[in-house]
Amino acid sequence: MLLLSVLISACRQSGEGTAVATPAPSATAVPALDPVTPTPTNPPPSPTPTNLPPTATATVAATATATATAVPQGDAIEINPDEAAEDGCLKVDLNTAVWSPLTALFNSGSDPFYQFHTNEPDFYFNIELYTVFGPSWTGQTGAFPPDCNGNGICVYLVPDNANAYWATAGEVTINALSETDGAIVGDVDIRLTDLTMEPVPGTNGEGCFHIDEAAIQIQSDQPEPEPETAVGYPLLPNAANLTETPELVAFETATLFDEVVAFYKTEMAAAGWTLADDFQRPPRATLTFEKGEAAVQVNLNPVAATGGVLVMIAVLP
Repeated sequence: MLLLSVLISACRQSGEGTAVATPAPSATAVPALDPVTPTPTNPPPSPTPTNLPPTATATVAATATATATAVPQGDAIEINPDEAAEDGCLKVDLNTAVWSPLTALFNSGSDPFYQFHTNEPDFYFNIELYTVFGPSWTGQTGAFPPDCNGNGICVYLVPDNANAYWATAGEVTINALSETDGAIVGDVDIRLTDLTMEPVPGTNGEGCFHIDEAAIQIQSDQPEPEPETAVGYPLLPNAANLTETPELVAFETATLFDEVVAFYKTEMAAAGWTLADDFQRPPRATLTFEKGEAAVQVNLNPVAATGGVLVMIAVLP
């Protein structure tokens, strides 16, 4: 389970894109809209929560007339109509200490994307990180502009729970983000800096907002995996002159070369490893196996004195 903590300071508006109605509190839960797969000519779906906590409810806001200077104020979000950033957009304070935990998802499909969104009743904040839609970002860490169409990094703010604004300038720095089997795993660390938020085209929003600095940080409560070591990999029954260190296991065997190759292909596959590279030039071979982010090489070389095979199993950095 992921424990979510979000630290965000001021916000503002500026941007463009298509919008979808956003969540508002309701006494009866209405299923969230399914995300729309983006196309090269249209931005990804505007903020619509794809999942809600068991106790939360949502409905679709039918109409909206609020503007940037007439936004409901409250403990979770505060907008001062008299304070503007250097770009002329209103600053917004998001008081994350009183927020409900964020919903964090990895959505599979033709364009897999990460999503982090609030579950507050009076406003909506959403980040969608598309791995295919924008050619400049495919899931790697680093700093990127929040260009929804250009690189698939979309940041939304719906300050009045009705009018959507998206980021068109600034920087999104992804320090930690990963998924396994369709689920977000490990820590998440995403920093937002100097974002300009403008109304999504087709909405009734007016003016703009500014996010000075924000951080979405999720700490995994799962223990860190033990570092991969060479000790414990399968050994042939007749292994001799065995040497074991965390980085390398080496031994000699009288088993024939072809049988040693077959042994490691079979035993490593049974242990969940995938053969990534198979280089053979008898009596030498290098077999590279991968499992997740780990990689191991099994090197075979001849032993001139005995006619046997020297096996070296090394963990790759």
